[in-house]
Amino acid sequence: MKVCKSQVRHFSSFFTCQDGLCFCHNVSGLCKATGIACNSNKWRLFINNSSKSLKAVLLRNGNKYPSLSLAHLVHFKEECNSVKTLLEVLKYDDYGWEIIRNFKMVAFLMGIQ
Repeated sequence: MKVCKSQVRHFSSFFTCQDGLCFCHNVSGLCKATGIACNSNKWRLFINNSSKSLKAVLLRNGNKYPSLSLAHLVHFKEECNSVKTLLEVLKYDDYGWEIIRNFKMVAFLMGIQ
């Protein structure tokens, strides 16, 4: 899939940026705009964290479609509240994607710090 400037502007309407947090507030709309079915059983949410940022990307099972970047949190500390905020703004409870993560993220999700 090739992306041009006009598509980036079009997709920006699905994102909200505030206080160092940029996230997709309409995941199903973003999927529809890209022509990809938004079946949550076929997607996995990859969360990657570092000491300076937190990122979330949707990955399609079987790599049939490109990944969809959903969120980027800059200057958020590595802590449970940041992950909780991320999951809340992405409306994780509505979608219930399988979460893929590294071992550090497993500790956050299990409440071990």
